[in-house]
Amino acid sequence: MRARLFPLALALVLTAALTLLLRGLVRELIILPLLQLYWVVRILLESIPQLLLWSLFVGVALLIAGGSLIGWRRAQERAEAAQREQPGRVAAWARWIRQAEEGDYSRWRLAHRLGGLALDLLAYRQQCPPEQVKRQLEEGSLAMPPEVRAYLQAGLGRGLWGPSSHLSLLWRRLRGAPPPSPLDVELEAVIRFLETQLER
Repeated sequence: MRARLFPLALALVLTAALTLLLRGLVRELIILPLLQLYWVVRILLESIPQLLLWSLFVGVALLIAGGSLIGWRRAQERAEAAQREQPGRVAAWARWIRQAEEGDYSRWRLAHRLGGLALDLLAYRQQCPPEQVKRQLEEGSLAMPPEVRAYLQAGLGRGLWGPSSHLSLLWRRLRGAPPPSPLDVELEAVIRFLETQLER
């Protein structure tokens, strides 16, 4: 028991001795300089006119508010610029129609998009899922001109060697004079068909 108490008592005695020795040193080196600094700052602040302090405070507040407003305005301008850069649906369709004149793949891509639009439109009119309309289109049970049906089937076809597949289009191009393709239909006929479905 005494062996345990001896180190604790020794630590207490050493702490008390250090406190007595360093008390004056801490007072002279830390506490008094801090008090002097506080006193000087307080006198300087009290000598400044209150109007100047309030003017400085209002100026800083206005600078902060102006900076945040400018940042908000710039963010709004960036958002508006991003919206202007994104093309609308009409511009996107116009671009796809223009690109359809560049080659077979672009023609197939336009036919694919028109086929999806036709499926959605017919599914909405018949109040059924688009998959059911697609089956009707593949079976030929939908009332539409045969060339429009062939065009939509070619656009929605997914087979590797189907009439509108990429390999088939490449093979027809490599053979020289390509045989007629369902994608060769006049685009106006497809658009007229879609318009008649909208008018019903």
